[in-house]
Amino acid sequence: MIIAPLGYVALRRRAVARRLALPPSGIDERGYVRIGGVDQWVQVRGTDRANPVLLLLHPHGASTIPLTPLQTSWEQHFTVVQWDRRTVGRTRRRNRRTGDADWTFDRFIADGIELVEHLRQRLGHDRVVVAAHSQGSVIGVGIAGRIQHHVTMPLDRWVLLVLAMWLGTVPFALLGLAMGYALSPQLAQPANFLTFFILSVLGGLLVPVAVFPRALRHVAHALPTNRYAELGWAAAGGHLPTALGGTVLLAWTAVFAALAALAYRRSTASR
Repeated sequence: MIIAPLGYVALRRRAVARRLALPPSGIDERGYVRIGGVDQWVQVRGTDRANPVLLLLHPHGASTIPLTPLQTSWEQHFTVVQWDRRTVGRTRRRNRRTGDADWTFDRFIADGIELVEHLRQRLGHDRVVVAAHSQGSVIGVGIAGRIQHHVTMPLDRWVLLVLAMWLGTVPFALLGLAMGYALSPQLAQPANFLTFFILSVLGGLLVPVAVFPRALRHVAHALPTNRYAELGWAAAGGHLPTALGGTVLLAWTAVFAALAALAYRRSTASR
């Protein structure tokens, strides 16, 4: 009874090891790097040292290093760098929560910039590509802004920005609920993707509104995606959103809330 599960585990480990194997031209390094006065765990993997460097920034409280076996396709095209920030994984265990006292976005951004400079020197690349998720996205934007444009923001402005961005997602969450209740599971996901993609394009998130024809500019300013972006820009600048922008977002919130409530009632009535 015990031998079979143990044999399966051994086979799985062997399969994962084969999947993670890299050619001689590759790189597979992991260890602690002194960043911001704290030893922080960094993993570097890729099939070719000449490939561009990709730094992955994990969400709050969760290291993505255990997901390395799922990222082997990326390693074919990038030298993938994963970093356990002060509050997670091996970095936290190494320092026994010492880094928790410095839990601020400014501290994480400063650590990230120091890591980028370390990677540029260690790997011999001038540029480092950053990909991020959740909290890591805020840190990634801060790293890019500070390195490229010497942009800095005090802590209170970061808090305002995160709060504004969070509140601004309400109408989109309601729209997602409306489609989830109105459509079958097979259709809901592609419908959500297509809808939000169209709203992003027409709202000027992928192409600046300034290059739109005049008629499309009016359409863009009437969409919640454009006003959501405006909300973020205002918060980052330490300003209040315009009255018109706030009114547009509130109006779309009311519309999507009504659609979500209607779809919910129809969904429960049909059961």
